[in-house]
Amino acid sequence: MNPLWWISLISGILLIVLAFWTSGQFFIDKAYTLLVFAGIWALFHGVTDLIRAFQIRQVAKALDSAVSR
Repeated sequence: MNPLWWISLISGILLIVLAFWTSGQFFIDKAYTLLVFAGIWALFHGVTDLIRAFQIRQVAKALDSAVSR
């Protein structure tokens, strides 16, 4: 169970909206927009990975404290 599942949901919805918006652009503008799209996608994935890393760290600490008892 991921208590922060809504972050992935929101980022996925925003990426879908951005993808539809990008597909409606003209060709010259598409190259620039796709570059921005790739940056935003990487940003969403980076934030999600950071949150997951801290959650894994929290689980590891909880397991260590449970094992040491």
